[in-house]
Amino acid sequence: MLRAAIDSAIGFEKNCTKLYEKLASASLAPELSKALHPEQTGIGSHIERLQLIKKLIIGKTEIQLSFLTINPTKLKKGKSNTQDLLILHTALQYQAAKINEYETLLAYVTDVLESPVPELISQCIAENEQTSLWLKRTLNHQLKYLREESATSLL
Repeated sequence: MLRAAIDSAIGFEKNCTKLYEKLASASLAPELSKALHPEQTGIGSHIERLQLIKKLIIGKTEIQLSFLTINPTKLKKGKSNTQDLLILHTALQYQAAKINEYETLLAYVTDVLESPVPELISQCIAENEQTSLWLKRTLNHQLKYLREESATSLL
């Protein structure tokens, strides 16, 4: 069961890599593009840790789990503040799902497997929480900008 959960997490991270690249290239705000960059999100490190954990686990399972799929909003070719809000919404959904997946994985291994497996998973959780925080701050900046822009246009 644990190996299947790890395979599911790896698949989900790979899916997020592709999606975040697409979202970043469609965003108008440089802050948003940077927040979704692979170096910021740490997705590559997450996949490496999960593969290491998989090697550390003894035994195999035949159970197949599928990773969560969220259908993002269709992105337009032109960049806009409105599209950035849609990108933030999609990215925050993915981040919440990723954190939940890692917390479930951590529950599987806590008290069952020795170090470094729980620590590696906890590190992925912490990095995903940091990415979520960055995205939430970016959302607040975008909303503040749009409110100011709206107030200015009323004058």
